[in-house]
Amino acid sequence: MSWNRNDTENPCTGVENYVFNGNDYMHVAASFDGLVMRIFINGLFDNELILSDTIKIKSNDEPLTIGGEIGGNRSFAGSMDDIFIFNTALNDDEIYK
Repeated sequence: MSWNRNDTENPCTGVENYVFNGNDYMHVAASFDGLVMRIFINGLFDNELILSDTIKIKSNDEPLTIGGEIGGNRSFAGSMDDIFIFNTALNDDEIYK
């Protein structure tokens, strides 16, 4: 499990090996405050990547992709439900709720 900020040189990758059978619900959250990319699994902090400098999220013409890359590469094989995008980085307590 990983996510990046439009390049493959700086992915934030989950460190735990979460095995699931395809029948159980799994909550995955990612947070980015401009400097720190964080991954949470089932409400608990899993890993973070601290970038060398603050990055602003800029507008562009690329589509937002969740579960794969632009062009369909690395597509997620499963289903997703209740996807939320916030305009601020959530903290640990907000994600746990």
